[in-house]
Amino acid sequence: MIYNHKAAKAIEYMIIDALLAAEPHMHIAERVFDPEKFVHLNDSIKDEIERSTNPELTKSRAILRRITDRDLYKMVDYKVIDWPLRHLFRKRVTSKRIVEEVRRKALSDPIPDNFPELEEDDVIVDHCIMHYGMKEENPLKYVKFYSKRDPKSCRNAEKGDYSNLQPECFAEILLRIYTKKPEYWGRVQAGYRQILDSMNSTADIAAAEAITPPATEPPSTPPARTGSFTELGSSATTRASATPFSNNSFTTVSPDFAPPRSPTRGGKKRNRDNRSESPTRKRNRL
Repeated sequence: MIYNHKAAKAIEYMIIDALLAAEPHMHIAERVFDPEKFVHLNDSIKDEIERSTNPELTKSRAILRRITDRDLYKMVDYKVIDWPLRHLFRKRVTSKRIVEEVRRKALSDPIPDNFPELEEDDVIVDHCIMHYGMKEENPLKYVKFYSKRDPKSCRNAEKGDYSNLQPECFAEILLRIYTKKPEYWGRVQAGYRQILDSMNSTADIAAAEAITPPATEPPSTPPARTGSFTELGSSATTRASATPFSNNSFTTVSPDFAPPRSPTRGGKKRNRDNRSESPTRKRNRL
């Protein structure tokens, strides 16, 4: 899970971009085919780029500096996708379509003049596979166990042999949208969500229903009612209107939203020595 954290993924993409920018000058890929050079191909290449003053590595150095300053690529939105719908989302949600929607929106809501041009390469659509090691399969189906009573034979565990507290599904896709230019946070999110709205068409919903089997839940005791019937009715309506292409309401921002600047950008790191001293420490010192 650590390597799927949004910041770790952003840094991963930034390192890739830095290496790609340095490739025409440093010929990093060629070193893979030369054993004498390959043995020296390690993390020190980052230091090599940062130490260099070669103008051809300016772009690469700038990207690495952004990592140091925590000016990372920004995750503007995310959504958990049901495993059977992964191919549909991979086909529909692309960087190219998001940028097209941003430009289409700009016709009615012009982009500020001081914004840099948004290119297809400035938007990243990350399809992160989350599973238990065997994609959509339950790994326990393929594990055989020995019994202390009969250590010479093994068999698969059947239902009732182990706890029923297990996931409803064993694989999903974490869809995350990144922008390399923080100024476009809100606009890139709006462009991505416009694609989701277009996927709410009858054809895509019908396709999703055909792909995804209906969820079945075991009968259980209904929870006690804590609110009015009006409140229950409104929440039920909201759940009923949700589709596989609904927006993530927890990440919603306005189209003109831009993130605050990192406290370390421009080398303005917080100095521990400049912080005000607490009254307790001051008394102890006196």
